Order: sequence, then C-alpha cells, then structure tokens
Amino acid sequence: MKHLFFCMLILSVFVSGNMPFVQEATDYKDIYRKYLQQNKDIEQYTGWEWIYVNEDDIPEMVLTTGYQAGGDMLLAIYNGKVYSNFLPLCFQYIPKKNRILIGKGYNGDYSDSYYQCVCKLKEGELRTLVCVEEIHNYADDTDKYLLGNRSISKSECDSILHKYYTRFGKYCLGGSCSDNLKAMKEMWER
Repeated sequence: MKHLFFCMLILSVFVSGNMPFVQEATDYKDIYRKYLQQNKDIEQYTGWEWIYVNEDDIPEMVLTTGYQAGGDMLLAIYNGKVYSNFLPLCFQYIPKKNRILIGKGYNGDYSDSYYQCVCKLKEGELRTLVCVEEIHNYADDTDKYLLGNRSISKSECDSILHKYYTRFGKYCLGGSCSDNLKAMKEMWER
C-alpha cells in the first residue's frame, strides 16, 4: 500500500503541474510520467527528488529506496527517452557541473576496500571518468591506493579525485543522509 501511495504521489505531481522549483524546459513532465507509468520496477522506491546534474534545464529525477542495499535510481532524459542509472545510496553531486561522486565499500576478513568513482552523464547514461580504490589491510594496519592496477600515494589519490571533483558545493541524497532536506532546500533557494 505504501508503494502504491508513493507511485500515485509522483504521478499526481505530473498531472497537477504543481512541481516546485522546476523551470519549464520541454515536455519532460510527460516523458517522466510515461516512464513511471510503464515501469513496475519503481514500486521499490519510497522517495524522490529533482536534481540538476548536467548543464541543461531539464531536471534529473532521483528515486530512493532509503536503504543501502536498495540504493537510488537516477533517471535522465536524452533525446526524449528516459535512461535509468543505479547509484549507491547517498551519492554526491555538484549541481549543473555534470559530476557525480559515488563511493562504495566492501568489508572482507583480511582487508576492506573502498572505491570512489567520479562519473558524468553522457547521452542519459552515467560514464565513469576516474575510479580509485583504497585498501586497508588488517594484518599490518596499512593503506594501499590504486588507480586501476597501478599503486599510487594517498596524495596522488586525493589529487586525482580533486581534478575531477572539487570538495566544494556537494549535495548528498538518499535515505541515510541526515543533511538531505537541508541541502535540498539550500540548493533550490539559489
């Protein structure tokens, strides 16, 4: 019942035309509405937000499950078609700069791995620009940094990420992010 209510809520926003903070661009409302009506997979999502990832005036739609295993879905329109892109819960992005930072971690018996990937939207799909990995070894309490298969230093890792993704102006979305509402309100008020 909760999922049905959520789906009806999303569709009612499109039908009523009462969409706060969104500029008219094209017929993106109809495109997203048709996509949502035709895809039953959206029933797992319990929340949504409008964001502007790339430089155009057509917003991207983020659907969230609110839990880590479910993640988020980034919907983007390109040439009148909606593309869906899976994201881990609580990704970060810079509005209208076409940069998304995705972090994923894996716990192991002997080490932990943490990936940070900087992506951008191209033709509706997420494309990876760079991806670095940090591995923490429990046995000797050391950290190792990788760019592909090549070992790099922590400062090189930070420099590579900074080249593609500045540390300023980030917004965090997803059910586990405590600053979600505050960040969204600040973003829309600009």
